[in-house]
Formats: sequence, structure tokens, C-alpha cells
Amino acid sequence: MDDEVEQSIHVLLSELRVSSRGDEAESLLQLEQHSAKLQQTLSSIPDETRTHTIDNYLTQIDAVTHPLAVAVMLNVMDVPTTSKDRQEWISNATMLFHNGNAMHIRNAIGIIAPLVQSYTRTLLTDKQPIRGVAALKSLISRVTDDNEYSCFHTEFSKLCIAARMYEFGDDIISKPIFKILAKASTAEGLMAYLLYKAIILIALNRLDDAIHALVLLLNYPADVNSAITIEGYKKYLLLKFIVDGKRLQFNKTMISKSNSIDEISGDFRISATVSRSCNAYFTFVSNLARDTDVDDLLSKSADTFIADTNMGLVKRCLVTAKCHRIHRLTKTFITISLQDIMQRARLDSEQEAQNLISKMIIEGTLSAQIDLAKGIVSFQEQSNQCFSEHVLEELEGHVNATAKLYDAAKSINSKFEEDQSVIKHKIKSNVNPSMDFDMSVE
Repeated sequence: MDDEVEQSIHVLLSELRVSSRGDEAESLLQLEQHSAKLQQTLSSIPDETRTHTIDNYLTQIDAVTHPLAVAVMLNVMDVPTTSKDRQEWISNATMLFHNGNAMHIRNAIGIIAPLVQSYTRTLLTDKQPIRGVAALKSLISRVTDDNEYSCFHTEFSKLCIAARMYEFGDDIISKPIFKILAKASTAEGLMAYLLYKAIILIALNRLDDAIHALVLLLNYPADVNSAITIEGYKKYLLLKFIVDGKRLQFNKTMISKSNSIDEISGDFRISATVSRSCNAYFTFVSNLARDTDVDDLLSKSADTFIADTNMGLVKRCLVTAKCHRIHRLTKTFITISLQDIMQRARLDSEQEAQNLISKMIIEGTLSAQIDLAKGIVSFQEQSNQCFSEHVLEELEGHVNATAKLYDAAKSINSKFEEDQSVIKHKIKSNVNPSMDFDMSVE
């Protein structure tokens, strides 16, 4: 690299550092102009020399004070191909996301967003998504407001899924979105986030919340024929059967019209293109809801379900259908053998019947007793309401709050009874009302 080029880079970096505060629109404009000039200057330098040059200058810039300057440098640098330089690039980006001035980053998200996308893409390519989850969570928590979507949310949820760190992302994706940080946000990015959010909620077994996220996705006023919409509708059909399978109603006339309103819930409209793309899923779910055999359909569509990474949900649908058939037996029989359950519910074995009934009893969806010695199942009415752990915790909180209120009221009552002015007033008025807050008879 000749002296003229080196001097030019040095001047540009100095200007970059001055204009990287990001407080004013004029500073951001200067930052973008310097970035373009730097990109043009460095394009004449070989990749290895360029990486080495930028690394040297990066050590002179504080990521906390000048996060935008560091972001510009990393963007211009591109992702190195050599292992050592690549790891150094990832480390610099990670430190920036953790420690960079939040106000400067928020004011110049258009500069940070490409870096975040390159960062995510690099970690996914290197199969190291776990390295970036904490960094992007920190970035979101520091830069965005509560209930605000940013382009960072999409990249964060993508890494959570790849790293299988669903619970780690729960507190971010569980916040409802009331506003959007428009800078660098796109309709496609928000739709992808809603799909990723649903996938995380499915992994956490919060199926109702996942359905809600998918309904938001399918109602989003964007291109209804997008691949994201199609993938969301496939998962929606499967989830809807798992959650509401027994109550699904299908209108044959509407099913024959590929451009009709959604046949299951009426929550949204589905175009003819999306409907045709999801035909295997719709046929599978509608046959399950009608209790029609789906073995042939499953064998024909298995490759499609696997390619869409939906085979796990398909298997849950099959288990749900078996549970629904067992539930129907409770309307006819009080006692029934495991062998009869196996035959009438079309199960593979008596052991499967026992396992499913045990699972339903534990989940609180079936009240029954199993006599293993005789191989008999006795169905009972579900008179006892089963409360989830969350409901019990909430109930305990209300009880504790009531107890504190009782103690406070009793304390105030005791002070009134000991107050001399109150006693004199009672004597003068010859009134003797009960001042005992505790009206229970001991």
C-alpha cells in the first residue's frame, strides 16, 4: 500500500471518528459520506492488506464512545475468510453490540443493521449461533423501547432458533408489539419475526400464543403470496387442529373454493395461491377432523412435511387425533378394556392405549382409572377442576394480598380502640358500636 493511499485512509478515519457521534442528522450524513469514500479507497487494496489495515485502526477506536465508526469499519472490512481474522471480526462486532453507545446506535440504525445481518449470517454459516444470542439480546434491551419492534428482533429470534435457546429468547419475544422502529425495518423482516416467534413459542409448548402470532402474520397487509405467509399458514393449520381439533368445522362448499375465507376460523383471508401451496396440509387436517384414515395421505406427503420441517407437528396431530377418539369413547362407555380401546380408537397396541390414557390423565384432559391387572379402564366425570401451576401461583398471590390487607385493617382498628379521643366521643354519645374488625366467633 503506497503512502498516498495510507494518508487518505488516515484522514478519512479521523473524519469518521469526529462524525461518529450520531446525535444530529448532519453528522450521520457526513458519516455515510466518509463511509462511501473509505469503501472506494479500500477497494483498490488486496483483501488481506485491507483486513490488516482496518484491524490496526480498529485498535485505535473506542467502540463505547464511537460505535458507529467501528460499525462502518467492520462493514467496509467485510467478513474475513481466514479463521483468525474471522474470529477477530466476530469479537469486535460482539463487543460493539454489548457496549456501544445506545443513543448513537439508535440514531443510526441504518448503519448498524447491515452489520447485524452480516454478523448473524456469519454465525449461522460457521454453525456458532450460540455466540451471538446474548450480544443481540443486549443490543435489543439497550437500544429499543419495551413493546417496540426493530430489525434486530428478527436476527435475534433467528439465532435463538438455530441455537435452540428458546427460553433465553422468551422474555424478548413475549412482549407484545405496539410500535415499530421504522429505521431499517421492512415488512418482510417483521413477517419473518412473527414466524420465528411462533416457532419459538411452539418449542416452549405455548401453542395458543403461537397461533396468535401466526394470525398476526397472516393478517399482515403485505404480499399475501410470500413464502413467509405460506410457511405460516402451514403451521397454523397443524396448530389449529392440535389445539381445537374436536371443535373444527369444515364447510365442503367453501373447501372447494380455493380463494375462500379461511375454512377453520375465519380469522383471515387466504389467496388461491397460498391455498394451493398448502393443499397437502389442509387435506391432512380436514381428514383428521373428520376422523378419516390418513395413512395413505401421510405416506404421499411425508417428504413435503419433512422438507418443511413440520413433521414434528404432524406427529402431534396424529397423537391428538388418537386422543380425540379415546375421548369419544367416554360418551358411550363407563368401563372398557384396553383391547377394546385399542380397536375402537385404531391404536397400534394395548400398551399405546395405556400410555395415551396415562398421558391424558396427567394432563388433566381425562378423568379415569386404569386397572392393569384386569386390563380395564373406568371413565369418570371430571368434577374436579384442574388448575395449572400459573393459576395456583396467581391464586396464592391473591390470598397473600388479602391476608396483608386484613392485618393492616386490624392494626388500624386497634389504634382506633386505643385512641382517647375516640373513647371520649363514644362515652359522650352513649354509642357503643363494635369496633372489632375481626367479626369471627372464636
